[in-house]
Amino acid sequence: MEANPRFSDDASHIDQLILRPALGYQLTPTLSLWQGYAWIANYEPGYTQEHRLFQQLIYSNKFSTFKLLSRSPLEERWVQHAHWNSRARPNHASWGFSATGLSHNRHRRL
Repeated sequence: MEANPRFSDDASHIDQLILRPALGYQLTPTLSLWQGYAWIANYEPGYTQEHRLFQQLIYSNKFSTFKLLSRSPLEERWVQHAHWNSRARPNHASWGFSATGLSHNRHRRL
């Protein structure tokens, strides 16, 4: 379970709250597949809720000097008071090197 409170610009109150439980299956020692649900509450400018189903493929491999991690999620969204019902979109892929402190995030939206 992931809980992610996001604060307003002046950090005086929570602007958004995300709760994300998920179940995963280890396909290989370096590859896992996840299915989850996300509940998002937006408090500004008015209260709205969003529901998401997501699938995520995670590649993780530890080498002698660094660890490589890559996440590839796909989300389906249902937003309260929106003009559309749902959409599927690839979220983003990211990778990083934990030993060197070097990291990179690549965002791709369709």
